[in-house]
Amino acid sequence: MGGRGGISRANRLLQLIECRRRGRKENEKQAPWVVYMLIAERVAHMNTHPKATVRHELGVQLIVPGDASISLPVTLSYHTSDPYAIHARFQTGLGDGVTWVFARETLAAGIEGPTGEGDVRVWPNNSKSGLRRMREQSQTVTISLSSPDGHALLEAPVTGLTTFLLQTYSLVARGQESEHLDIDNALVSLLNEAS
Repeated sequence: MGGRGGISRANRLLQLIECRRRGRKENEKQAPWVVYMLIAERVAHMNTHPKATVRHELGVQLIVPGDASISLPVTLSYHTSDPYAIHARFQTGLGDGVTWVFARETLAAGIEGPTGEGDVRVWPNNSKSGLRRMREQSQTVTISLSSPDGHALLEAPVTGLTTFLLQTYSLVARGQESEHLDIDNALVSLLNEAS
């Protein structure tokens, strides 16, 4: 599959696979992230490195209007089979809670300075007003989560996040994530399914 024609064929096959998987018509508009997620899912199953998981529980503060907050337990998890992602499960008291998945690098960079675009943004807490008045600068990180269903603003302790990140780096070093993926075999497997 060399050249531009091979890439077009591969993209078309990935779209067909996803359409069949989701039961959609082939001509429906395809979001680019759907193809990425399909490949990432397959790569995770084909990962030949030892699988390991790190879990870390901590309390965050859900910031609500009027300078108030609500304590919210969260379980952070990191799986070597998905080396770029952090899974954050917020225990809301409803069923299994709410899980968000976002880039490990977003969390790490957000401890040092503002980062993120769109649904997930992270920045060090540099404000001294309201709830933050009693805290020292940079002891917490603000995490903003947005979806069509709403928006949540959270404060998390830097020490807990740093401990968790160091545990993840002991499994997969920062910048070495791609070595834990077998994208070529995953793509070949997907393409074979489509033919």
